[in-house]
Amino acid sequence: MATNSDSRDLFLTRGKNLALSLVLLIGCYSAVLIPAYFPTDQVATLGNDFQHPKDLVLLNRSATLLSGPCQPHWCLNHLKSLSCSAGLVDLPVFVQQDRPVTWDLSPPLGLQGSEEPLARALASLPEQNLPPSLRRDGSCRRCMVVGNGGVLHGSHLGSHIDQYDIIIRLNNAPVTGFERDAGSRTTIRLVYPEGAPLSAEEYKNTSMVALVVFKSLDLDWLTSVITKTASGKALIT
Repeated sequence: MATNSDSRDLFLTRGKNLALSLVLLIGCYSAVLIPAYFPTDQVATLGNDFQHPKDLVLLNRSATLLSGPCQPHWCLNHLKSLSCSAGLVDLPVFVQQDRPVTWDLSPPLGLQGSEEPLARALASLPEQNLPPSLRRDGSCRRCMVVGNGGVLHGSHLGSHIDQYDIIIRLNNAPVTGFERDAGSRTTIRLVYPEGAPLSAEEYKNTSMVALVVFKSLDLDWLTSVITKTASGKALIT
């Protein structure tokens, strides 16, 4: 049977209990706040160095491509070698108001049946011509298509990507905050309504935003975005 003195030995005094609680509380706060405000050298090293050897190999490969001469008609020649290339070369890349086209298929393969929404969308555009960076001037230009799958993370390819003449991104492929790996500028951002970036930051330093039409309602969406009017039941601002 334990005596009163034995039971008191099992518990801390009030003063010691308070001191221990303060130590534990300070320790918990330190564990949370110190890494946030004072990053360790290991974190800094991961941010500045390559995380994987393949990233360095990719960077060297990219540098080799950039140091070589631009190859005129490289893409066109490879397109012509495809078995399904008949007629593809003659298709217009962009739909323009001053270049009417007869469509034999409905969206997404064509615009048959969407002529009226198309006319409204084209009429609402603030500019009808292509930006200077996309106009044909006979010079050889390098093109880069940047995906949004995250494979560029840690690649340090941003400065290489920015050296290309035409940089194409799809939907909400991020740029802001990822300039070191993904580059800082965009020539063409291809979007459809469901995948368009919501942040205005992603549209900065962009030459042109192009709509990829999958359905007729996409054209109404474009008109509503430009004119800031209601499209169906939704108001696009």
